[in-house]
Amino acid sequence: MAALRQILIRHELTRVRRVLDAGCGDCYVPHQLFVDGGARATDLVGVDVHLTDQQRCLFERVRSPVRAHNSWEALGTNPFDLVLLLDVLEHVEDDRGFLADLVSRVVSGAYVLITVPAFNGLFGPHDTFLGHYRRYRTSQLRVLATEAGLCHVEGGYLFASLLVPRLLSLAASAVLPAPRGVGRWRVGPVVSKVLQWALDADNRILLKLQRAGLSLPGLTAWQLCRRATATNGE
Repeated sequence: MAALRQILIRHELTRVRRVLDAGCGDCYVPHQLFVDGGARATDLVGVDVHLTDQQRCLFERVRSPVRAHNSWEALGTNPFDLVLLLDVLEHVEDDRGFLADLVSRVVSGAYVLITVPAFNGLFGPHDTFLGHYRRYRTSQLRVLATEAGLCHVEGGYLFASLLVPRLLSLAASAVLPAPRGVGRWRVGPVVSKVLQWALDADNRILLKLQRAGLSLPGLTAWQLCRRATATNGE
């Protein structure tokens, strides 16, 4: 979350007027970025077609002031200033068609921040369990965004320190039965805070190197872009 906030801050996107989280789930991310994170937006909106009406009402209550919808039609026609598409595209079989449709529906001159799992060579049983169709390189993500009518602003990788554990996990899955479920986090709060600090430091370094023109691999690929027809001065 800290890495996403840092990306938004350096592009002055933490105080935009209208924000849409596409594929919002329980609306945790927009609430963390724009409410608990200290930033403010006039209108925080989430949309996820898999939400029931009961879930939608629950998430609106616990994530206030985020407004949740379970249909695209409920979004109306007002343009958004920022669209979040976080760990969504890998779940969609026709990712090109989905992204092009999203751009045509809700993206005017808006920024779009995309994150996806990185490197198809790391695809494993856990991806299958989560319903992933693929993983991406940043170059593939950039082409996908361009084909959907977006232009590149910035991009790179996050979580470099998790690449080795991922490789070890894949090696283990080749000889051991695949675990069922997503598992439970069983370490204490102190260890959790230390690990979170280490991951945040990892991402801060990656973002600084990326800003300097050096892109190192990581477990997550990200892309910030804008509608290609927008006048953005870049």
